[in-house]
Amino acid sequence: RDVLEYPFSHRGQLIRLLDTAGRREVESGAEATGLRLGETAAREADVVLLVLDGSRPIGEEDREAAALTRGRPTVVALNKTDLDFYLSIQDVEQLVEPGARIVPTSASEGTGIENLLDAVLEQAGWREDVGSAVITSARQRDCLSRSREALGRALSAQEMGAPFALISMD
Repeated sequence: RDVLEYPFSHRGQLIRLLDTAGRREVESGAEATGLRLGETAAREADVVLLVLDGSRPIGEEDREAAALTRGRPTVVALNKTDLDFYLSIQDVEQLVEPGARIVPTSASEGTGIENLLDAVLEQAGWREDVGSAVITSARQRDCLSRSREALGRALSAQEMGAPFALISMD
């Protein structure tokens, strides 16, 4: 299936959730194309959200999906906390890279969702002290980061007595 997109806002920040096809063995056809689209979406995402069923052991499909998070900011939704839990946080920590945020959730009861969305924003580099600005892409975040660095250099140059014409060139 295609990658489904769900744009919404959380804490004033736009989040575009891309829902990809689940991992499974497919040889060709539309399902294989859908899996490739999902892998591309994971590689290009600002943050990868990996959803694991906490009521069953980690399977090969989970390992394959976790492999797509390597080198990416990652949040793991350890789902189905409303059922008998099989997986522990430590089990999931062994599956993903250090730095991944693991958030227990229950989609059916709606618990942990606020914490999950906060973890996504945190992994994306969002901070509460940015005021009411809405940053909608990695490119915008990068531009703002470079601007902040340039302003810091300008302030340092001004404090050192550099002429305005020189400061304004940066």
